[in-house]
Amino acid sequence: MGVNLLALSQIFVFELSLGRLEGKNGISRLKKYSLDNYAKALWALVSKKGEKADSTAKYLFVNDVNNPGMISNIRSVQKQWQQPYIEVITDKRIFADHSVFLFKYFSPFAFLHQLFRLLVVVRDLSGEIKGFCEEFRIQKRMLLLNLIDSVFVLVCAEGFMKAHPGIRQMVLNTDVHKIARALVFLGQKREIKTYVLQHGSTVLEYGYLPVNADYMLTWGKISKDWFLERGTDAEKLITIGTPKMDGTIAFECNEEPHEPVQNVLLILNPVGDQQVYNVLKIVQEAGVHADYNLRVKLHPGSVDNREQVSSVFRELDVEVYKLENTHELIRRSDVIITTTSTVGNEAIALCKPLVQVGLPDITASMAYENYGCSHVVRNAEELRDLLSDPIRMYAKKTLYTQYIKDYFYILNGKAALRIKDFVG
Repeated sequence: MGVNLLALSQIFVFELSLGRLEGKNGISRLKKYSLDNYAKALWALVSKKGEKADSTAKYLFVNDVNNPGMISNIRSVQKQWQQPYIEVITDKRIFADHSVFLFKYFSPFAFLHQLFRLLVVVRDLSGEIKGFCEEFRIQKRMLLLNLIDSVFVLVCAEGFMKAHPGIRQMVLNTDVHKIARALVFLGQKREIKTYVLQHGSTVLEYGYLPVNADYMLTWGKISKDWFLERGTDAEKLITIGTPKMDGTIAFECNEEPHEPVQNVLLILNPVGDQQVYNVLKIVQEAGVHADYNLRVKLHPGSVDNREQVSSVFRELDVEVYKLENTHELIRRSDVIITTTSTVGNEAIALCKPLVQVGLPDITASMAYENYGCSHVVRNAEELRDLLSDPIRMYAKKTLYTQYIKDYFYILNGKAALRIKDFVG
């Protein structure tokens, strides 16, 4: 098919190497052994939904990750659309009007043909593949399973593209995740223009780079500079804002009366099971669950950390959420606690004090740290002291206004419309 299969395995290789696929629940095991797409495909094949698509549509939206933030990001843009379009999905849970299941375009004959070609390549490049696996400290058989999964994805993607030759523009939440990147590669061979909406904070390079699409639509100056510093072509970068913040209008975010903290929201992100456990223990040892109303928000599109939460807290100590609206949870909270997470930016945009739990094994830093917008605590004692001092807690909010301007470009509720005008 003329596509670099290893490039499609980028997210898998890094997450496996970093131990982020070590959860014990069923979903984690499916991802670790590259079986999750097959499971989703079985769902799609038995579904009666998404069997027809507008063959005249020139616009394609790609929604390949079951992450509420990413889904709402791209669908906010779709709401501005008046021309016919198709939305490709890979998960039955996110079906909506205009959705089409990618896996319905699977061809067993094409899969067997491409699988044979893959096995020949793996045999011929056995030494190089062994060296690659040693470099990333992963087992060769795990990589092979993921390469077979990539063949499966490519066969489905190729079948979809052949069935819709009229597509000329493609809008995606990412061009790094496997299915999205496969569609970008195949689309560019057909001279289809590709646009990626920045879906989160630019922290880990493997989650955003390289930019293969024609355009990366960045949130603001800070994100654009991040891509430029890492060698992305300036012509690919368009500063435009983010649809996920269209419900938030910018306003002066100065200090407020120093009311005692009552409601605390802890937002977890995929930093590995052990690190998540360490964060939970710091919060528990600080007595946050005993002294305040504590809510825990799990990451919506990654490994489910309910087991870690249950091992640290009793069932009645905390409220646990996963797919609920993050902005609404932030609005209902007095303080946000997290590590290195996109939601830190959203907490700042919503004028909430932000606390980061600093972990020694996490070297990535967030832009809001450089602006001095977040408090950093490294143990339970520091967290307990900070939460009990409202004056110190709220003091950093005077720094928020400039950060919001640099990070989110313009918060005027029109980012989705700007994207529509640029693409359309």
